Amino acid sequence: MTKIKTRKQFLGIVFLTIIFTSSNIILSSAFIETIFPQISTKDTTIIIENFEDTTFKASTTNAFGWGTGTVTNTRNATVIPLDFYQTKNPLRDIEVQGRKVYAAGYNSTFAFQSLLAFNINDPADIRLASARTSVSEFATLTVSGDTLYGGSIRSKRIYYYNITYPYNLHGTGVYMGGFTIDGAVTDLEIQGNLLYAAVFNESSSRSFKIIDVTNPRPPNKIITTNFVSPNVLGLAVSGHYAYLAASSDGLYILNVTNKYAPIVLGHLNLPGNATDVLLDGKYAYVSLAEEGVALVDIQNPLNPQLIDLCYTDGIATRMALQGNTLFVANGPHGVFVLDVAEHDNMAHIVTYILPYVYDVDLYGGTVVVGTEEGLYTMQISAIGGGITNIAKTVYANAFNGLQAWDIRVIGDIAYVAGGPDGIYTLNIRDPNNPVLLDHLPTNPQVVFRRIDVQGQFAYAVSNTTVQMFDIQDPANIVNVSILSLGNNLYDIFVDGSFVYVTWQKGGFGLFNFTTASMLNWGNKLDEPHFGTNITAIWVQGYRIYAVDYSGLIKQSFFMFDRLTPTAIHQTDEAPLWGLNLDLKVDGDVAYHADTNWCVLSNVSDPTNRQYIMVLKDNNGVYINSTAVWNFGPYVLTASPDGVYIVNTINFNALTSTMYPNTQGALAITTAGDYTYIANRTSLIILRHFKSAADTYIKETNTAESTTIFTMPNGTISAATMDYEAWVPAGTF
Repeated sequence: MTKIKTRKQFLGIVFLTIIFTSSNIILSSAFIETIFPQISTKDTTIIIENFEDTTFKASTTNAFGWGTGTVTNTRNATVIPLDFYQTKNPLRDIEVQGRKVYAAGYNSTFAFQSLLAFNINDPADIRLASARTSVSEFATLTVSGDTLYGGSIRSKRIYYYNITYPYNLHGTGVYMGGFTIDGAVTDLEIQGNLLYAAVFNESSSRSFKIIDVTNPRPPNKIITTNFVSPNVLGLAVSGHYAYLAASSDGLYILNVTNKYAPIVLGHLNLPGNATDVLLDGKYAYVSLAEEGVALVDIQNPLNPQLIDLCYTDGIATRMALQGNTLFVANGPHGVFVLDVAEHDNMAHIVTYILPYVYDVDLYGGTVVVGTEEGLYTMQISAIGGGITNIAKTVYANAFNGLQAWDIRVIGDIAYVAGGPDGIYTLNIRDPNNPVLLDHLPTNPQVVFRRIDVQGQFAYAVSNTTVQMFDIQDPANIVNVSILSLGNNLYDIFVDGSFVYVTWQKGGFGLFNFTTASMLNWGNKLDEPHFGTNITAIWVQGYRIYAVDYSGLIKQSFFMFDRLTPTAIHQTDEAPLWGLNLDLKVDGDVAYHADTNWCVLSNVSDPTNRQYIMVLKDNNGVYINSTAVWNFGPYVLTASPDGVYIVNTINFNALTSTMYPNTQGALAITTAGDYTYIANRTSLIILRHFKSAADTYIKETNTAESTTIFTMPNGTISAATMDYEAWVPAGTF
């Protein structure tokens, strides 16, 4: 490292972040303020620089490794530690589902408490639900409903667990079996009825496996794919594509439509060792161990492009994304937080030092961290940020050009079912200015009610058809298939190759669409009949949940299992008020929008739904509900009065705020810091969370170095950085 003298020339006291994109040098304002709490005109600061990058060498100097940079406003960040639970073993992998965290406790010798479940309903009060002594070197897991899949490095096996009762992991009937797989199991992901496994250092160099888990009890069919590399450490799957972090081999993109013969579409060499992949629409974040984090444009899977690299000064392994804030498990250097608002200019916000950090996940706006000493929860947000009072939000913004009946948000794109206005896409990267990208109108007889998105395809249900759209380019929607199913269709849910469609006449159909652009009635697996008007369906693992709009107080909430997809079995039904319009299930809590009520149910036991509560506002008045979603423990529900956000951490002391101008809401969802309401005549955008990254202000100024002294080998030992006066709006 070499010290650089930087002369700052601007008026007044302005705290800035200096970002040298050319060599991934991030100098946060916190670092600068540590040296000079008040920076004024012509102050000089000592800054550390390693001079490793020559790409953007300034034209005015022949010195090695120094060039232009970008100046932006500081990101206002605060870290609020919430709780810590010490464990017997390091937590190598964690996953949040609903209000629980499941963790892999790693020990190279002992198996004591190697599988753990925590209750984080109140993130300031972590409680161990139960633990199981299972297997040593338990390194990875993934959760799908009431089934957990785990992988071991030493035994080279994959294990299955029934976690229907998370408070009884030590009990009988939890362990369902396992099987040996050649190689160290380092990552697992499930989509539909297929389990995808990263199996590092497999003897035949085939380290990417696919396992058919249509029935979760082994034995299962292990598909050794034709992909050749011994180095896969991490993976992500979306629709027909798998993204493989292959250590020193970089990033691979595979088409896995044919699970027996995946096709390599694209490959990108990356520095360091690629350990994990996190998808965000057209972008993928790849952790690179000691080389930090890479941002890759994957919109064209045949030609992935490196957009940016950021050195994290640690060992980047796993990641989690909250809007424009990226949290990186950074090994010995804690949690490294990045602002990714500008994709070509990732910026360091803050580093929070903890014992060795292996993994990070999110519970709404709470950051959950697995470390060598146990489980941490914390809030990392803008100063004074976190959950907002939506009654006083600086938004709402709206797109009024077309009707909005349902919405899904992936990355920067909103996919909207527009009722009689067809299907359309919006660029919502700037939620203050949603921009129409493409619009496919429909004829007057077709009304698109619901939409779901998976990978490169969107699936929309109208009153008479299911239609499939290629959305790889959101600015060019292509209708690839139409399946006519008669009248009275209402809702749709996509999970891997399984597509669920509900009928207003009662019941739903399960279809298996394994081949892209091939929707046909012959793909129907089963069609259970029940109820009178099934308005919403949700799928979590092997469990199917549906609600009925009957107009009567009767059995109107239904639960099924699909262990045999051709013979779906009903496990329970329960009475509600019979005016159900929407449904969401997250972990062991179901959220029902029942027109006059918003109801919460415990569905941990699939044979015995338990009533929890009906939501009330701050005055104790029941909240009407036509659409519902959740953000961790916060419930967002739309009603004729407006949109409520209700804090349900304490069921006996609910608190809420309400935004009034959404009386026509048909659907609601969240993505990042924002809530999106399909309000029939328009799309409304509210802000429910204020993260650190969203304090970014889109104004920049470049700076360029001037050499003071160079060494005989051409490297700089001292330089100045001069830039013009610049005070970004909103900086104080």
